[in-house]
Amino acid sequence: MDIFKSFKGLPHRRGRLELERVSERESILWLSNPAARNAMSIAMMHQLKSIVEELENSPPNILIIRGKNRHFCAGGDLDDVKKYLLEDGMGSAMCEWMTEMTTRLQQLPTFIIVALEGAAVGGGAELLTLGDWIVAETNSKIGFVQARLGVTTGWGGGARLIRRIGKVRAVQLLAMSPILSAIEAHEVGLIDHVTDSVDSILEEQRARLMKQPSKTFTRLMTWLHQDHEEQAEQRTFSETWGTDEHRFALGILSKSSGMSETNT
Repeated sequence: MDIFKSFKGLPHRRGRLELERVSERESILWLSNPAARNAMSIAMMHQLKSIVEELENSPPNILIIRGKNRHFCAGGDLDDVKKYLLEDGMGSAMCEWMTEMTTRLQQLPTFIIVALEGAAVGGGAELLTLGDWIVAETNSKIGFVQARLGVTTGWGGGARLIRRIGKVRAVQLLAMSPILSAIEAHEVGLIDHVTDSVDSILEEQRARLMKQPSKTFTRLMTWLHQDHEEQAEQRTFSETWGTDEHRFALGILSKSSGMSETNT
């Protein structure tokens, strides 16, 4: 597919993912893009493939996903979005890429912990849903704000949100686009634990999980993580990405440019 090859050939401007192998049984996936509150850049999206492949070849029992510098993830890097990802077909290619990578991550025979500090908005909120267990700092925020930006979820996060909190509550969050506090997110079941000290709670949970026999735990997580259902989400994302509504929300298009009220 030519457009997919074009996506893979886009330039790497900033941001990186770092896989820290703490031990044979434990790894940490760090999001680092300090200029954009750890938003996922094209470089980070591409790096995710090699990290997923490494984890598939040597899966740990525990994978912690967290952001550097007390931020989690501000979604997609808007500089890259505006420069490269609004071209015809590019959003669909990016959606396909990120849905495949996040699905493969969630299918690992690995218990995934997401540690939320700062904010998880847009695509960052979608990454949050990868967690089998999610711990959030008391002052953190979560927002599925894609509808505000004239687009829908596109990294598999909408389907994962439905599985995590149920269809009715997921519909409310996706349609209304509220910014939730950690406490509010805990009340709807999106967050599992709220704390003033993420590191201390992570250590407690890590110690609990490390008591489980490694091979048995791998077998358990293998069957627990089998699930498929993202095609409709990808299609809807592709239909909304790069539309007049999306471009207007990003400040690229003005109403005077003739934005259609019925554009989908």
